[in-house]
Amino acid sequence: MIDLDTPVGVLDIGSETSKFVIFSISGSDNQVQILANTTIHTKGVKKGIISDLDKLSETVKKLIGTAEEKSKTQISKIYISINPLNFAFISFCQSKYIGDSEIDEKNDVQFLVNSGINLFKSSYEDKKIIHVFNYNLRLDKLNLVDNPCGLNADSLENDMSIICCNKNIFKNYQKLIKKSYINSEDFISSSYSLACTIYYENLLADIFLVIDFGHEKTSLSIFKNGNFIYSSSIAIGSWHITNDISKCLNLSYEIADKLKKEYASCIPENFQENGKFLDIDNDQVKSFKKVSNNILNKITNSRAEEIIDLINKEISSLNLGNSTFNKIIFTGKGSKLKGFQELLIKKTKIKTLLFEKFSLKVKSDNNFIDDYDVCLSIISLLQNRYKSEITTQKKQKNSFFDKFYTIFK
Repeated sequence: MIDLDTPVGVLDIGSETSKFVIFSISGSDNQVQILANTTIHTKGVKKGIISDLDKLSETVKKLIGTAEEKSKTQISKIYISINPLNFAFISFCQSKYIGDSEIDEKNDVQFLVNSGINLFKSSYEDKKIIHVFNYNLRLDKLNLVDNPCGLNADSLENDMSIICCNKNIFKNYQKLIKKSYINSEDFISSSYSLACTIYYENLLADIFLVIDFGHEKTSLSIFKNGNFIYSSSIAIGSWHITNDISKCLNLSYEIADKLKKEYASCIPENFQENGKFLDIDNDQVKSFKKVSNNILNKITNSRAEEIIDLINKEISSLNLGNSTFNKIIFTGKGSKLKGFQELLIKKTKIKTLLFEKFSLKVKSDNNFIDDYDVCLSIISLLQNRYKSEITTQKKQKNSFFDKFYTIFK
């Protein structure tokens, strides 16, 4: 676990809303204490990419300032979630000839790590590394080992995966930090943190999928046999459903969004009446709009089915064979749509034992906070670092991997 001797902040910059949590860890049982949590409407972000630096900076400063006022403390460390639509997940394997010799940590294991980073940098000069994972260390191409140091082999192989994004996207986030006068400790992929939290709660699971049905995009992450093997995004989210309702029914976006949240269902046949009256208070003027529940549900179902079809297509391209997923866990605001779980069970072509809503709640002042999935998952990740990640946190000394990659920071 990282050194959390003072209150720490976690910032989740979403396309619709941004959230901030100040927390600390205390006691012999390392109990998490939430000191403050705040939410604000986001300005200046589209699909995880900064579209207006000034507006987003004001959003962040207001969000953090409100939380610090609530907690009556100032924080010096902030972890920021980053998950642009066009992030990349790149996997490859490497091999080094040992020659029936004893494997050395520096000359052999560190060599493979350095070689992988250099290979990536030379091949993707326009990308910035967010996370690096090193796993499946093999001796003589077949024998999996936990720690190869001191063992004899003819060859040493490893698998590496890298989460990265465009360098300019990352530079713009760095500009945000400078403009907002905050001290960023690290950037963390929200897809990775959500999946990693599920991993620690399901250590015996062979394979599971996490679906984050967000505002402007839907993210996928897969763990298999303890390895984080895949992550990607689909460019459709719950915003697209609201936009469809707005256009098809000739409604303002605000009214369409309220219709979606209160009445819409992903299952067309789940309606009790042909019409609903919606009472909207807009600038002190009451307006009423009668819409068909049947049409509303069909619009919602069409987009929801499109997302699930794209998920099926994405997973089928991975060639996972006849693998049966232990779980499919879903989260995000879109996952709260009525009938989404039912439709997911009905339309998903992946063999799955269980569908489950992501639920990680942390107690704060005798209340449990929820709807902060990304923030809470990052806190969980900071408590329990994923064993195969090559971390940039220099204070950690949990294993012989911890010192790797610091020279590339």
